[in-house]
Amino acid sequence: MTDISTNGHVPQLFLAARVARMHYLQGLTNLEIAERMGISRFRVARLLERALKTGIVQITINSPLGIDQDLGTALIERFDLAEALVYPVAGVLDETVDKHIILDNVGGLAARYLSDVLHDGGKFGVTWGNAVEAVAKALPAIGGLPNADVIQMVGGLSSAQDSMQAMEVLSRFSNAAGGNLYALHAPLVVSEASTAKSLRADGSIRRTLSQVGELDAAIVGIGSWNPPESQMIKLFDAKTRSAALAKGATADLSGIIIDQSGDQISGGLADVTIRADAKEFRRIQSVIGVASGVGKAHAVRAALAGNWIDVLVTDSLLASALLAEP
Repeated sequence: MTDISTNGHVPQLFLAARVARMHYLQGLTNLEIAERMGISRFRVARLLERALKTGIVQITINSPLGIDQDLGTALIERFDLAEALVYPVAGVLDETVDKHIILDNVGGLAARYLSDVLHDGGKFGVTWGNAVEAVAKALPAIGGLPNADVIQMVGGLSSAQDSMQAMEVLSRFSNAAGGNLYALHAPLVVSEASTAKSLRADGSIRRTLSQVGELDAAIVGIGSWNPPESQMIKLFDAKTRSAALAKGATADLSGIIIDQSGDQISGGLADVTIRADAKEFRRIQSVIGVASGVGKAHAVRAALAGNWIDVLVTDSLLASALLAEP
């Protein structure tokens, strides 16, 4: 072994390049390099640091899945999120034509993230909405999900068409996961509080909703009340909608209606819904909110203000709108 520790004629940059090659390309540890070259491991560390500072070593991080890493990081830092995945929208698109394409790509990101965070034997919850449907449609392309139980977190929709669509979404998640399916055989909204109370007391419904606080993850859409971009808002009559808007109704997620500060709207609305209790909802380990389109900006900002979601999956147009306001 040649001791080069005092070999002053060896240019330091050449030495840094040699050490960097051994570390980054050959996979040697600092100690292994020190023993091979006859120098201290502390000097190895200094040489590696010098290789980075002088540009001998340049590290490139390629963002996975075609995401906008900068916007995602900005959302995480601004809203204290656990994670944010942003689908980059190229150029100025015709929203009437391309919004479905954008939503499908956002749904694909959410599907891959869900697959990563779930584990065999786990449980996850689902709701309704176009965003959640986009996630469900993307599941075959990623090869399904880990074996996990699926929990329906909100009651069904009113119209036959919407109800069939919702059941298809639930079926897609169940087929992709392969675990048990716990469905809610009840509507999301009923006419009387006494009816809702009676339904929530039903053994099957109670067993399903009691699992929400134990979920590893949940996929939720975020509905907007102003502008009206929500499947839930149309379940109420005009008088009830007006009363909710007068109280500041801004968004809904998992059947929970909130104002612009993220506070739950109290009163009769909650009394006539069949859904997971808000306290149980907050016990979910990872709530993944999925939203697309700048029209959802106020609604998503309300969900973020109330800390209702841990992860946001969205597009760059909506992400930029969220970050634009102070």
